[in-house]
Amino acid sequence: MPLYCGSTGSSSADSTRLPILFQAKINGLTPGGRYKYFARFISLNDTSSSTTTGVGTPIVLKKNGTWTTISNPDIATAGAHDTISLTLAQNEFTGWFGAFYTNDSRFAPGKFVYPMIVFEEIERVVAASNLGGAIVKVIIECAYLTDAEKQRVSKLAEEAGAAYVKTSTGFAPSGAIASDVALIRQSVSDAIGVKAAGGIRSLAFAAELVSAGATRLGTSGGIALLAEYGGANVNTTNSY
Repeated sequence: MPLYCGSTGSSSADSTRLPILFQAKINGLTPGGRYKYFARFISLNDTSSSTTTGVGTPIVLKKNGTWTTISNPDIATAGAHDTISLTLAQNEFTGWFGAFYTNDSRFAPGKFVYPMIVFEEIERVVAASNLGGAIVKVIIECAYLTDAEKQRVSKLAEEAGAAYVKTSTGFAPSGAIASDVALIRQSVSDAIGVKAAGGIRSLAFAAELVSAGATRLGTSGGIALLAEYGGANVNTTNSY
């Protein structure tokens, strides 16, 4: 760390921090894939740790020449990382990465720091499905999650490129619940569908789920629902 760039305490230097930038080429990526990432710095002592995510405030450099920072970087939290999208002809990425130093002791003047990129693929399945012309539905199994977890997982599913978030498999302790459907609908944009499944056996309940935000229903009682809706004109010989 150069003397004019680092500070390990509150001082006037803290308001004039200089960025540390580097260019990196990342190989072995999935063509058409999408990745979450942020860049920070580590010391040599950090290299023995399998859990460190480095130090510093990550800088995100945009193609239009602008930049922004990430105050609390986290791969698992929406908005706390940047994303890279590859074309179907790409299996590598070259770009600029960097971070501002913080008051961490690793940034003391005269010490050495080394770049680190925290990187995670988020849509290998989506990329493969798109190649085959298919869409992806993510089942989050609401019965086992807290409301906060339902929101977080729903957002991650959309970020990964899924076409639908589904409430349950139908094998959990409980199936579709209108409040869960509404929570998922509020957590994602209109670009992604919400599928309710599990325990949908009446027309009234189906209507309640649709009103809550479901755009698709999964039920083994579809014929019965149609019969309830249309009366005797529905053929109930076969069920699908």
